[in-house]
Amino acid sequence: MRYAKQELAKGWKQENLQNSHIVVTGSNNLASFILADLTAMGFGKITRIGENSLQFLDFYNMNPDTEFEEIQGEVLNEELAKDYIGKPDFFVDASEGREKQICIGYAIKNSIQAISASCSKESYKIKVIKKNESLDEIINFHKNEKNNGIINAIIASGITADEIRKRIMPLPDDKTLSRLSASNLEDKINKKVLLVGAGAIGTFAGIGLAMAGADVDVIDFDNVEESNLNRQILFYNSVGKYKAEVMAEKLSKLGNFKGIVRKVDENYKLEKYYEIILSCVDNAKARYYLDWLSYKTKTPLLNSGTSFIQGSVMPYIPGKTACLDCQGFGMLSQTKDKEEVGSCYEPTTIISNQITGALLVNQINKMHEDTATIKYNSNRGIEKVLTLRNCLAGCEKNGEK
Repeated sequence: MRYAKQELAKGWKQENLQNSHIVVTGSNNLASFILADLTAMGFGKITRIGENSLQFLDFYNMNPDTEFEEIQGEVLNEELAKDYIGKPDFFVDASEGREKQICIGYAIKNSIQAISASCSKESYKIKVIKKNESLDEIINFHKNEKNNGIINAIIASGITADEIRKRIMPLPDDKTLSRLSASNLEDKINKKVLLVGAGAIGTFAGIGLAMAGADVDVIDFDNVEESNLNRQILFYNSVGKYKAEVMAEKLSKLGNFKGIVRKVDENYKLEKYYEIILSCVDNAKARYYLDWLSYKTKTPLLNSGTSFIQGSVMPYIPGKTACLDCQGFGMLSQTKDKEEVGSCYEPTTIISNQITGALLVNQINKMHEDTATIKYNSNRGIEKVLTLRNCLAGCEKNGEK
């Protein structure tokens, strides 16, 4: 049941992951999120050289199918590289400085499949290591990157884990990336946020918000199920419990984070002031209610959604953009009298949800100056598209009936 959602994907072979040994270096957020991805997806053996920077995660107990080991040290010379790294199926370097130089040099010399990743609060970089590649070129590629980012670490780790998966277990429509460099300035989020949905996207939105300093209420009425565990990394020891309460219990250690067990429907009203609403729900009917809630309270809304290899973040700023229903050309209003239908029968992994959750948080401080819709695709990366500015003729939200 744990891998049921990802095994729905055409060509998925869980045994390829289970039979693989991955080594990750680094004691930072980037390395920790990469480890979370690999563990959640079910890679069989994972070795970390470094220390855990995410104390709300217990990698030893996150997935009983994964053999996890942690070597608390640094790779300071080639002899240690040989002892610590060995000859894995794949090596991921998320370390810095001298350690990165030794680790990448060792991987090149021993023809080990490898990816080098780095990030800061201003950017993130990912490089797939090619056979006989210049070590100096790789080190210069990562020059001046200090792995202290939060949102950039979540995005970069997701892309890195996806590229590992593509090489260990390629799927029919995969297109691999070999090099990625992106600028993205992240900042503290000093806002009161209503996070609606504590599922796959909501997990990473919640983590990003908590680590960025936001004041968060998360609302969700669902219980944790075993099939959630391949992508909802906070719930590994909580099957049967309410998602909102578990998320709040773990993330309240980082700041002001409250869980509310409730369903958003036609009767839901805001009980306090929020500066923004984040929609991480998995059905159109709930989005319909949030669309109207945003309109009536004039509270900006960021909506998110994913499929197997892609995701999107769409803004609704009352008076500045079209509402969600109009952006979807009336699709939401068509669902208001229908039974709720989620995404239970569609394949899904941690990657698209993780990256979309991070992009959602990333837009909070930017949405008033940049009203673009943000789209992620595993084969194309992250791009912006124009958001519809005005509601369509006949939309009740623009006063025309």
